[in-house]
Amino acid sequence: MGTLGNEEAYEIPGLDIRDFVSTVFHWSNVIEVLDFAEYKKASE
Repeated sequence: MGTLGNEEAYEIPGLDIRDFVSTVFHWSNVIEVLDFAEYKKASE
């Protein structure tokens, strides 16, 4: 995932865009979001 924004552009210190978007997707229950460990376990 890529973005031109960062914590300075959004004036939110410590903002992790990738984590934020993953959290929104996870909470929406629209798609299944796996972290790397879950993905690796599911693919074994």
